[in-house]
Amino acid sequence: MKYYAIESHYEKEAPFGIAWQVKLFDGHTLLEEYDHIFYNEIAGYCKCLEDMGFIENVEIKVDIKSELKKLQDFQKSIDEITAKAAMLENPAKSVETPSIRTKYW
Repeated sequence: MKYYAIESHYEKEAPFGIAWQVKLFDGHTLLEEYDHIFYNEIAGYCKCLEDMGFIENVEIKVDIKSELKKLQDFQKSIDEITAKAAMLENPAKSVETPSIRTKYW
């Protein structure tokens, strides 16, 4: 039985930071490995493999939309942390305590 498996991974140069790797198998034998497949190419790539007689291994299938959502949420968290860090660049600018309320400018 010929089948293919898709795995996603982080890749700095890839759009949205995500790229896919496709592995082609015949039974338990690895036939080929293709790296650096981007989001705009993966659907057509899989369709081509199916036209060639390969079937998708659903046990290894990665839900592309949920992976992209996870990455976008992670990027949002990084942006929020970066924004907070920028405000704390000089924490001595604003010091408040119950007994002394002083702002240093």
